[in-house]
Amino acid sequence: MQSDYFISPIVVKSTIAVCVYMITCSLLFLKDVPLLQATQFCCVTILSVMRLLVCSSVAQAMTDASSNLISFISLSSWLGSSSEMRKNVLFVIQRCQKPITVSASGIVPALSLPFCGFVIYKTFSYFMTLRAILKV
Repeated sequence: MQSDYFISPIVVKSTIAVCVYMITCSLLFLKDVPLLQATQFCCVTILSVMRLLVCSSVAQAMTDASSNLISFISLSSWLGSSSEMRKNVLFVIQRCQKPITVSASGIVPALSLPFCGFVIYKTFSYFMTLRAILKV
């Protein structure tokens, strides 16, 4: 699909940026960095996390809408319509068997809110590991 070439790098870049920014920002707070510089970097980190959260939310809404489309179609009165209309509806039903997802082939399985939570969770666990190593 053509849009996959444009969306995949953005999804991967946003995910990696969130991880790097969160770990770096957390390490800055562990060291004696001036408060102004730490605050500036913290703002950039928060914006990066918010961008990933908004993108994940939109992708999740799109996936949910495509999943719910088949139930909306089945509840409508399309059986009594013309043969051309039935053919189009059957095509849409067939297409809806697999929900639409935003992903980066092989890297990000599906951009969604659970994936966003997983990225943030894993990033915090990496930070906690780094913190334990640096304190020793």
